[in-house]
Order: sequence, then C-alpha cells, then structure tokens
Amino acid sequence: MVTIGVFGGSFDPIHIEHTEIIKVAFKEFKVDKVIIVPAFNPPHKKFLNVSDKHRLNMINYAIENLKNVFVDTFEIDLKRIVYTYETLDFLNKKYPCENLKLIIGADSYNQLHTWKKAEYIAKKYGLFVIKRNNINIDTSSMFFKYSQFSTFEGNVSSTQVRENIKKGIDVSCILNSKVYNYIKENELYK
Repeated sequence: MVTIGVFGGSFDPIHIEHTEIIKVAFKEFKVDKVIIVPAFNPPHKKFLNVSDKHRLNMINYAIENLKNVFVDTFEIDLKRIVYTYETLDFLNKKYPCENLKLIIGADSYNQLHTWKKAEYIAKKYGLFVIKRNNINIDTSSMFFKYSQFSTFEGNVSSTQVRENIKKGIDVSCILNSKVYNYIKENELYK
C-alpha cells in the first residue's frame, strides 16, 4: 500500500525547514509521496499575511525539484475555514487505496487536543510528528500511541521569517532562492 504524508499549514511563507520536513517524511517515515495542503484560513490564526496566489507560487518554487511532492488546493478552493479532519477525509476519498498519515510539528502535536475531531484524526490516519527545538513532546498524550516521531529537530518558523523581513534582516539562508527572490520582487512581508 502506498503511504501519503499530508502536510498542511499556512506556508506564509514556505521556508527551508518545510522542505526538510518533506525530506524527513520520505527518509524516516518512508512515505511514497507528500501532499502539501495550504490553508485558506487556518482555524488558529486571525489572518494570513499574503494572498493564496502568492503562497501557492512560493510553494511551487520551493518544491519544484522534489519528486513525488504535490500541492492540493482543497482548502483554498473552499474559501472557508477547513478543519484537518475534513481535508483528510476528502483526500481519503480521492486516494481510497492509499494510506494517509498527517505530518505535524511538535507544537501542533502538543495542542492536538484542541483540534476538532482530534481523536478521530489520530486513530483513523495516524501522525508523523516533527520535533522542534525547545518543545518537549507530551508522552502522556492520548495521541502518543498513534504517533511516530522524527529524529530531525527544526527551529525555523514562518513567523520568524516574516519578522526578520520586516526588520530588514537577511533571510536568504532560510528560504529557497526562488522563494527569496519572489518575496523581494513582490515586496512581501514588509
């Protein structure tokens, strides 16, 4: 059976650790492909900083040299808040003979109990959890038994990228070069 890692988020902007997470999914979790699902309006955020069009363009630049990585615009196309269980169920119908696993960061894992239908997500699909520096995994969580954890520990966030751009700090080392140029050319996050 083919295993698909489903990687959702705002990707505002997508940065090099997002692509590292994709590589980790292939290497450590043995996925056969990754589907990136950019959010239209994430339930836990008040707003996104740039348009869907800009975020999709940056995602496509960031993944253009990665094999078996695809973008699904299900959430953007609905033009509303879409909960993760809805996205997974949609993809499960779209790929009925494939095994879906949700890729999330440790910060999201520790907040999973606040998500709609979190137990359903964990039981039905399972979790691939990417560790983050300075975030301890809650091993007492009811979701622990449905989870696999990476050895990779990330520390870059899109918030950090946006704040650095606003301050005029060089972010070229934490962005794909085409994404970096796209942000500069379109004067994003200023």
